[in-house]
Amino acid sequence: MNLGKYIFGIREEYLKNSNEAQSKRQIYIYNVLTVMLLFLTLLIFLAGLVYGLVIFQHWVTALALGFVLAAVTFNLLLLSLFLNLRSGYSGLNDQVIDMESVFYEYRQKDLSSESDEKLYQIVEEFSYNLSKENEIPDGGKFHWSNIVKSSIKVGLIMIIAIIVSRGLQLFLFRNQLNYTIEQVVNSSVIKNQSEKKTQALGANEQSERARWVLEMCAPDPESHSFISCKSIILAFELLESSSDRFLIFIDVLFVVLFLIPFVMIQKGKEFRDGDYLREVVLNNIRVSLMHFLVTERKTQQMRKLQQ
Repeated sequence: MNLGKYIFGIREEYLKNSNEAQSKRQIYIYNVLTVMLLFLTLLIFLAGLVYGLVIFQHWVTALALGFVLAAVTFNLLLLSLFLNLRSGYSGLNDQVIDMESVFYEYRQKDLSSESDEKLYQIVEEFSYNLSKENEIPDGGKFHWSNIVKSSIKVGLIMIIAIIVSRGLQLFLFRNQLNYTIEQVVNSSVIKNQSEKKTQALGANEQSERARWVLEMCAPDPESHSFISCKSIILAFELLESSSDRFLIFIDVLFVVLFLIPFVMIQKGKEFRDGDYLREVVLNNIRVSLMHFLVTERKTQQMRKLQQ
């Protein structure tokens, strides 16, 4: 089953020139990548649901926020992965960038009387010769800008991973968090501070904060949330105060989990040097050349008519 066609647009006809074992292997690794991306999207949706329940205290709004967050971050992750899907055949990559050198050659030839079949034959011959010249992958050329681009993509993925991690932490440690909130609400220090009325600037700020904490943690019988707090910021502060180091460890685990697909594509030779990306690049070259030849033929025909 080719799951990759639904996310990455994997087309099996591009693998028709590969042997059966290699073709199945290419389909398999893109299926694995698709499943991983869908699993990460599910985690993002659950985190968005948690955030929605805490902020809006309502299931319908929370579900809407979960879907929106999942859709946005899914596309960001997909964009990061697509930008990393680069063939390990530098000769093909260079040819895609510099098609003008090929176009210049055919501008010097008379194409006005050539049939579609002849143009197709020219394209196929060019593609075949180019394929033979690039049978062995060389890993692609390195450029310093790759470091900058990879850093940006890794940074984006890490931010998404930590957002998801913190959202799921609120749900996983909800009992511990509710216990901490109960202690804060029943704290005589917080209650006394909230009842103070003073003109001193610092003391007044402390009183306002104490009243805000009690307001955010006040019980609400109509709330659908699983924690007794209406503020994400306060919930994170109380959660970190009870288990700071353990939360950082979970953040690291989520960052590693979200970076696995990125690293698979960046370092995995089965992606970079695989037959599929090679055929995709060759197909792009064929399409570009065919479009140019048809356009150039029509242009030459028009020029002859004007003469």
